[in-house]
Amino acid sequence: MNREEQIEAVRLELDGIIAPKSAEVAVYLVDSGIGTKDRFEVDEASGKIRPIDYRQKEQEAKVEEASGIQSFMTPESSNIHSVHYDALKELLEVTFKGGGVYRYLAVPASAFKGMLTAESKGKYFNAEIKSRYSYEKVR
Repeated sequence: MNREEQIEAVRLELDGIIAPKSAEVAVYLVDSGIGTKDRFEVDEASGKIRPIDYRQKEQEAKVEEASGIQSFMTPESSNIHSVHYDALKELLEVTFKGGGVYRYLAVPASAFKGMLTAESKGKYFNAEIKSRYSYEKVR
């Protein structure tokens, strides 16, 4: 398949997602070597095309796999050591690298999922969980 055929194939795939700019995007994707839509996604908030973050997708899949029971993660964070979430009880337990453990109450699964997918777990925690949900210090 030559370059023009590749561009047309990608443009056709994109038409349902971003029809007004699909031709421009198809040229960009072919020229950058991305080429197929299984390697990129459209950011819902900004509408921009970005490469798929497969590590993030694996984290999301783990949450879905837990099907509402329990999930555990060890985030790449300078302050948070680990996070345990019990969806049935809506409890989020955060262990900090300094040793403190806090249990946040009535935390919906969507807040935990947001933390999993956030670029910065610590910033998300401070902005979306710490100040919004009641908590108890475990140790």
